[in-house]
Amino acid sequence: GVGRGGGGIYVADSNSAVEITNSTLSGNQSAGDGGGIFNGGIVTITASTLYNNLATVSGGGISNGWTVTITNSTLSGNSASGSAGSGGGIATGGTVTINSSTLTGNSGGNISFSNTVSHTVTVRNTIIANGLSGGNCFGLITDGGNNLQSADTSCGASIPVADPLLGSLQNNGGPTLTHALLRGSPAIDAGNPTGCTDAQGNPLTTDQRGVARPQGGRCDIGAYEYDLIAPTLNFPSNGNTPSTTRPLF
Repeated sequence: GVGRGGGGIYVADSNSAVEITNSTLSGNQSAGDGGGIFNGGIVTITASTLYNNLATVSGGGISNGWTVTITNSTLSGNSASGSAGSGGGIATGGTVTINSSTLTGNSGGNISFSNTVSHTVTVRNTIIANGLSGGNCFGLITDGGNNLQSADTSCGASIPVADPLLGSLQNNGGPTLTHALLRGSPAIDAGNPTGCTDAQGNPLTTDQRGVARPQGGRCDIGAYEYDLIAPTLNFPSNGNTPSTTRPLF
């Protein structure tokens, strides 16, 4: 879709509420704010992917003026062509809460907002990486713990900096595209030791794809839970000892 605000979805005001689950918003454009979503109300995004959305001003993926809650979701490759820090992933003047999600490769910065009492971004168990033309964050987020940022400390000095080793956006199972964690990713088994949760503190028992969390001793950071696949036994016909093979990643 193409629109002046909210190329994909336009949420008018605080009396409006939209829930997006197991969905994809892609290829939407706005000749203003909010390529994927322009929000003036309450938006809840769960197990969904926003990618390749464009805004000519701010908020390539989401332009938020009120309240957005994002859980087990991916914002990737969205862009805002305004000034640096225009929020390719999210531009917000309201409240944003992000849990166990992956924001990567958004142009104009992954997250952009002004720091005031009423304008807050709280992030938990989330990857914020590879931001383009504005870095990862333009404005310090509230670090809810167990987050990971790449390249710099633009999202806050308390958040560890490391390459999350993300695969390309692709079909990794489930109804939406995701970025897999590659072998050796520092996000593996680095989530909250008491368990990943949603914004209300309820346990997240699956990742964005529907794969069980956790697969290891702890849940992983981001929308994708690294699969631990048990060895397979190959029984040869000659009666020799069976060989053990593992899938390659």
